[in-house]
Parts: sequence; C-alpha cells; structure tokens
Amino acid sequence: MTRKLSYFIPVLISLAVTSKVSFDYNSIASRRIIGMVCKVQGQEEKSLISIQHGGTEKVTITSGCVIKSNDTRLSISCIETGNDIMISVNLTRPGSSDSGTWNCSYGQLYDTVTFADFISK
Repeated sequence: MTRKLSYFIPVLISLAVTSKVSFDYNSIASRRIIGMVCKVQGQEEKSLISIQHGGTEKVTITSGCVIKSNDTRLSISCIETGNDIMISVNLTRPGSSDSGTWNCSYGQLYDTVTFADFISK
C-alpha cells in the first residue's frame, strides 16, 4: 500500500488591533486539509481569541495558549512568544458546509480578520 503525502504552505496574516483583512473561499469540498494561521501581536489583543465560521464559534483561546474547541476535525496549535501569539488551525475532511469566511476575533474591540486558506495538493 502506498501513502500519498500532502504538503501545505501556510498563509500568514499579521494582525494589529485595528487591521481587517478579508479573504473568501467557496469551493473546498475536494480539498483534504484547510489550514489557517492567525498571529496576534501585543498582550492586550491576545486576552481572548475566538475563531468562528458561519456565525458559530469553533475555537476559543485564552492567554497561556489554553485552547477550547467544539469541532473534532480541527487540529490546533498555539505558540506564545513574549507578547505575541500565533495560532495554526488545520481542518481535516472539509466539506462544502465549511466554505465561506473563517474569522479570528480578538481583544476588547473584537476586530475581525478572515483567514486565508491554504490547501494540500
């Protein structure tokens, strides 16, 4: 039996409290993995980070990289360095219901950026 390895390259979105970046994707049913990276800079902004899709909160991350997720298909890693935090999220077995906008909201103002997706080949 031969296994096919999947490779993916992350798209990093660097955030400040007031920045907003939007990306959309709509045809992901044939993809094996969707990956998303959220980088938050500064102590105040990382006090509570929330990842949502379609108006539903999928992940919450608090200071110290405490992760709570309600979707078993999500593999989440978190790295905290000084005052910055980087979150990497991989969604396995994506379906058409996973298309659309995935948001990373954080801080007191709950400014939102939208993850760009990267896919396995």
